[in-house]
Amino acid sequence: METLLIIVNGRTMVPVSYISEALGAEVTWNQEMQKIEIVYKNLADD
Repeated sequence: METLLIIVNGRTMVPVSYISEALGAEVTWNQEMQKIEIVYKNLADD
């Protein structure tokens, strides 16, 4: 994990990329649009 988790008001905050990648998604940063893109492979296409 590149960024550590933090606890805010008793809730654990984890980077969205860590959770997404653990669930099989591809996470990329779009510099031009300044946003994160999360893409999950469609399991029906297998």
